[in-house]
Amino acid sequence: MSSIVPLLREIVRSEVVAQPWPQLGVVEAVYPHRETSDADNYACDVRLKSHQLLLPRVPIVTGHIGTAAIPNVGELVLVIFVDGDQDHPLIIGRYYNDVQRPPPNRENEVIFRLPLAEADSKTVKAAVRRVDGPSLKRELIIELLPRITVQLVDNGILLSTGKTTIHCEQPDDSSGTVTISAGRSNIVIKQDGDINMSAAGAISIRATGDLTLEGQSVKVQSRTDVGIEGQTQAALKGGLSATVDGGMAANVQATAVTIKGQTAFVV
Repeated sequence: MSSIVPLLREIVRSEVVAQPWPQLGVVEAVYPHRETSDADNYACDVRLKSHQLLLPRVPIVTGHIGTAAIPNVGELVLVIFVDGDQDHPLIIGRYYNDVQRPPPNRENEVIFRLPLAEADSKTVKAAVRRVDGPSLKRELIIELLPRITVQLVDNGILLSTGKTTIHCEQPDDSSGTVTISAGRSNIVIKQDGDINMSAAGAISIRATGDLTLEGQSVKVQSRTDVGIEGQTQAALKGGLSATVDGGMAANVQATAVTIKGQTAFVV
């Protein structure tokens, strides 16, 4: 009985050689080049669908030297035989089917979804597309759902991490803007020079060295209290005048108080 098996294999191989046209096969094992020290060289074990013949370590055609995208086990591939030689099979393409359907796609776009069959929260999604219409739109987007999105379009870049976003805009008819948002707190930086900050909670500014606030006009306004404190000294000085005004009361308190006036002093 054991002597019949080699004979059957030889008959199948002869049948394959007699049919030199491309054949479909299913990947049963993959041999990518995982480590620089291994001897694998980008190949797969493929079982032909028509004859159930297993072809070991079939090389894979690549679209560009320097790129790699090894098929997964179970994928449907197209195999040819170089010069009709059964000892020189070659994988030249892959096929979608009723089980492994392509990700949604349209004309003028390239879609990536790796792995194909995983849920959105466990896959890497990317797309490069050009959308034709009244306003031409070019887009490159990478998604690591449910939190991370990087989107590039004609007039800007959007980076999203959950409820935190960085949006860089450069419209054709106006100056550029960078908007940083975290929930209901925002920082808006405009190309013309303005910067706006708003916080849903508190804002803290701290420096280990000196901290300087300087502007053409500086205004500090509070709905309740304003406190200015120096651990050693605190100075309030106006180049021309200085005014301390309390709507109901004003207190000046110290161990010693000195008040000077160059021309007039009124109590």
